[in-house]
Amino acid sequence: MKNILNKYFYLSLLFSLSLVFSSCTDDENYGSDAQKVVPLIFNVSGPTLAFQSSSATYSVGYRGGSEYIWTADNGAEIQPVEGRKDMINVFFNQSGNVTITVYEKAFNGLTSAVKEIKVNVACNPQAGVWKVEMSDDYGDGWQTDDPDGGSGIKVNIDGTIVEIGMCNPYISSNFACVEGDGYYAETTVTIPVGTISASWNFPGDRYGEISFKIYAPDGSLAFDSGAPGETEKGQLPIVVCN
Repeated sequence: MKNILNKYFYLSLLFSLSLVFSSCTDDENYGSDAQKVVPLIFNVSGPTLAFQSSSATYSVGYRGGSEYIWTADNGAEIQPVEGRKDMINVFFNQSGNVTITVYEKAFNGLTSAVKEIKVNVACNPQAGVWKVEMSDDYGDGWQTDDPDGGSGIKVNIDGTIVEIGMCNPYISSNFACVEGDGYYAETTVTIPVGTISASWNFPGDRYGEISFKIYAPDGSLAFDSGAPGETEKGQLPIVVCN
């Protein structure tokens, strides 16, 4: 009887273990789990403003084992980044609008929806001497972001900052301002040949008295600030192609 009970016990134990093993292998069926991976582009990062003849970097959130397929239109060139499937450099050959797209292809062969980022590619600025006519309606020079004078217009020429503005009678400026009669003054900014980008940033108008005009080297009016106080601080929309 004892031998029969022992045999029954071991048979029951073996049966139970087989059920557990079968359950585990079903839950850990990697072939089935692979199909549960759903490709998804959840983040595309990179600048939406670029300049002709320059490069910019774009990337997505990375998942191991996935490929990322990129495209760019309007003559832009995709340049792979060594060792990074989730990142590319894009070289912009010409100005205009460029659409960059990307989608994920997971290790199981499934693909995500296509995501896109639109880039406005500005032209290279016209090289030469730009003229700036500066006015103050009250006749006491410029007071921009400070009641005693403040900053000037800052021109970022490929990373080199040139600052311009009309001097005021209250305090010495920390840049080479231009003396005038308090109402009017002129200055120039030279943009070298081969410049990729030049952005103009206005610091603001403390008392609503400032106006100015900016002329390109070809003599065309590139920007008119309008009536005194009309232009708010920030980057000026100056686009005169080379």
